[in-house]
Amino acid sequence: MPKDIPAWAVFVNTLDDVGVSDLTLTTVILVLFGLGFLLGVLELSRIVGILILSTIGGFALGIRIILLRSGLLISNPSIFFVNWLIVGLCGFACSILVIWKQRVGVVSPEH
Repeated sequence: MPKDIPAWAVFVNTLDDVGVSDLTLTTVILVLFGLGFLLGVLELSRIVGILILSTIGGFALGIRIILLRSGLLISNPSIFFVNWLIVGLCGFACSILVIWKQRVGVVSPEH
């Protein structure tokens, strides 16, 4: 479940001081993990499960990139959305990598 830790970090770091309960965060993360796991177990949906897990791996890579500096990679509030664009682009790129060369996407260190 190591890929779910960055997903948890995204939720925690993007919420305001009110936030949501720990039970809600845990439920969301476990549902994401369970969805990827179940799709990976079923033979029909094996490719979809691999695609979802690679996308989550790409999101994790994107999160690591935006966390390179204190205050995030781009900390200007007016263009803060660029951080999310970087995360989305990394997730998309990793899903394309798995579609293009499945073996490379599955055995790469990020996945």
